[in-house]
Amino acid sequence: MKQIVLALLLCFSLVLQAQQAQHLFRFNAIPWSAPDIVSPFRGAERWHNMKPNQVLNYPTAEKNEEPLDAYFRSGLSWDRLEKAEGQYTWAAFDELINSCIDRGIGQKFAFNIMSLHPGATDGIKADNAYMHYPLYLHQRMQADGPAQADWISKSFDRDWNWVPNWNHPYFLERVEALLQALGAHIRNTSYKGVPYWKVIGYVDIGIFGCWGEWNHSGIVRNNKDYPDGRQATAQSLIRIIDAYRNAFPDVPLVAIMHAFDGNQFPNVMVPPEVGYYALTTSNRWGRLGYKRMNWGRGFEHYIRATTIENKTVYNGLRFDTAIQNRWKYAPVNGEGPNYGTADQGPYPFYNMQKEVKAYHASQIANGNWGDGKGGDESQLAPEAAREAMRNAWKMAGYRLVLKGGSMPATVKTGATFNIYLNWQNIGNAPNYENWQVCYELRQAGGKVVWTGVGSMKIRGFLPGTIRVTTDQVTLRGIAPGNYQLVLVIRDPNGYRQPLPLAIEGRLPDGAYELRSSLTVSAR
Repeated sequence: MKQIVLALLLCFSLVLQAQQAQHLFRFNAIPWSAPDIVSPFRGAERWHNMKPNQVLNYPTAEKNEEPLDAYFRSGLSWDRLEKAEGQYTWAAFDELINSCIDRGIGQKFAFNIMSLHPGATDGIKADNAYMHYPLYLHQRMQADGPAQADWISKSFDRDWNWVPNWNHPYFLERVEALLQALGAHIRNTSYKGVPYWKVIGYVDIGIFGCWGEWNHSGIVRNNKDYPDGRQATAQSLIRIIDAYRNAFPDVPLVAIMHAFDGNQFPNVMVPPEVGYYALTTSNRWGRLGYKRMNWGRGFEHYIRATTIENKTVYNGLRFDTAIQNRWKYAPVNGEGPNYGTADQGPYPFYNMQKEVKAYHASQIANGNWGDGKGGDESQLAPEAAREAMRNAWKMAGYRLVLKGGSMPATVKTGATFNIYLNWQNIGNAPNYENWQVCYELRQAGGKVVWTGVGSMKIRGFLPGTIRVTTDQVTLRGIAPGNYQLVLVIRDPNGYRQPLPLAIEGRLPDGAYELRSSLTVSAR
């Protein structure tokens, strides 16, 4: 009995010594009251080249600060990219993506290509109507006779627009050719030593509908307004989706929410088999995300009925369930309203934070904001609206924190030891990019003498979950002495700046200190 007691006392002593020999990591989360963390693929998104009064100060009230990601659609209509059959001009595209690279902050670029741009008068004018696809394509559809021709529709009571015949085989063939050519251009072009493919954040599945948004708002009232045979068929729309999947196999693709319409709304009328395909298909990157329009709009029945309350069922798939869960696999983003919000609550955009939480949004555009009184963008939004929007951005996307961790107080060169870290996502969505958690041992002055890769997988780390990682580390070839040990989350492609966590203590180079003075002794 005495021997058993002595053995237990010895074990307890050893455990106590081991605990005392451990260095505990302590981290402080950034308070909610602090300005938002300017982070990649979350929060505010630059929206076109908006005028100063159409954007909100982000993330502080003191100055306009560039978000870490940009989205462009204006200026990227098809007619600007292809002047004659197979003769592509990428100057407009290159100018926009180069501006992201020039920022020097790892800003990524997302885009939509339009073929129908109501309200714009910068396209090709023929027979007193504007078109935003190449003239040669228009001439071909017209030459094939009335049943195959593109057609003119009036929109917004002021501008006449040419509407493509979405079902014309040649139209679909040229869509595929355009996207293949653009995909090749991205893969094979660089600027200032940065390959374009590293800069692409995501690609909207556009081309179809007004502004590439997959609806015909202001163009038609219902399917009776289409000339015979000119309303897009399910086969044509699925072919457009596949054209994007084939041209951009390795980047996130985002479907516009109207792709899920299921023939519900008269100015959309996208067949349910198209929504089913968009919700079940994928490329090598993964499933399709989706873009919600009119964030913050009080009267949003049609939005909810198209997305998270969509009652369409096709081939056994409930659209509402699939859309409600999409954020777990792919991004949810979109644009804000520029009308009708000022009278919907105690302050404009009052519903925005609730919507971010309900939809698990990652990015909401910093644009279209105006005064919220019917589209008049000549006035600044009131401060209450600005604060509501800043809080919505702050809620959007991931918010990764380190809750704690530990490692030995001293280590020996050549010996293996463990680093334990306790991770949590306290945001509303996961991170959708590939990141590499790295440990670095640094000498005084910052010189890195050793680097190791941790086991934590940032992409797909869902909110509300806790993950404890154990990383085995061996410092081979390290001279005895005192070093700084840091953690830094790097882009394996080398384009993004290090990923910021929602904790205090970020160093100027984006790292976080684990040990200010780690003693490495001889073995």
